Amino acid sequence: MNQPPQIRVGDFAPTAILQDQRGEAMAFHHQQMAGHSVVVLLCRDAQATDALPRLRELYAQFVAADSRVLAVSGMAIADNRALVETLQLPFSILADSRNEVLGRFNDTIAVLDRNQRVAGLFAAGDGIAAALALCSRLNNDDKAAPALPHAPVLQVPGIFEPELCLRLIDYWQSGDKRANEVTRGTAGQADYAARSDGVVKRRTDVLIPEDTNPTNLAIRDRLLARLVPEVFKAFQFRVRSYEIARIGCYDAGDGGWFRPHRDDAGDPAKPRRFALSVNLNDDFEGGGLCFPEYGRRFYRPPAGGGVAFSCNLLHEAQPVTRGRRFGLFTFLR
Repeated sequence: MNQPPQIRVGDFAPTAILQDQRGEAMAFHHQQMAGHSVVVLLCRDAQATDALPRLRELYAQFVAADSRVLAVSGMAIADNRALVETLQLPFSILADSRNEVLGRFNDTIAVLDRNQRVAGLFAAGDGIAAALALCSRLNNDDKAAPALPHAPVLQVPGIFEPELCLRLIDYWQSGDKRANEVTRGTAGQADYAARSDGVVKRRTDVLIPEDTNPTNLAIRDRLLARLVPEVFKAFQFRVRSYEIARIGCYDAGDGGWFRPHRDDAGDPAKPRRFALSVNLNDDFEGGGLCFPEYGRRFYRPPAGGGVAFSCNLLHEAQPVTRGRRFGLFTFLR
């Protein structure tokens, strides 16, 4: 049987439901944990268990940072209960006898953000102090404020890590370029056709072959781990496949824009349900993603972050005014 992949920064935490020292079920996504950052001490050996008193000492500071504290151990519930009582721990220890969580991490301490996404991984030693610093930063970066009107879109940070973003840009640099292609709206024609006049779109794309192409496999891996769960949670939509992905470049040299359009217009586009736009760099100006039906606000996630939205929403890529905007674009079906 294949082992599940190791958890990396940017991935969601395992959804395993474990039992605490009282035998009560708990998981990272449950209501008492979700919506808060969480520091998790992974007690897979005695050395990690020795860190419990240090975690207890800093517990009040984690609470002040609006964080929750947990430990996960491979021991039995009774042993975890004894530890909690002996050390007078103000937090729970979850029993993971089947290695559902412990087997997914290489490190000793994990910090989850408010959405159960792994924000940091640390080794033993000074890892607890580093985890506290990260929790404090996450809390300071997320001060409460009134929400502004916005389009019904989903912003997802960290879909691609920096190394993969650079790899995809390099792929574009050496790939077969296709300029200003748009979807035709007439049944029976090719899905994409070049528009030589550039009226609709000014973007140069490189298509990524499907199936076992290593670049496509890397993209699929990140989408499955970091995007698909969010799309289901936000929209109750189960992604079964995605259209051939393309890396696009909007260049300020020729305006770099895509006029307002809907991505599901025309027969070839009908299977599309959600569009995905992931920025691969952020050293450019302009290039925001705008939804005119919902106002003039634009979306511009940092490199590696993306926006997913219904293909029926009218949207446009605003002109790039300096530099080049690289992005990965696909459609979820």
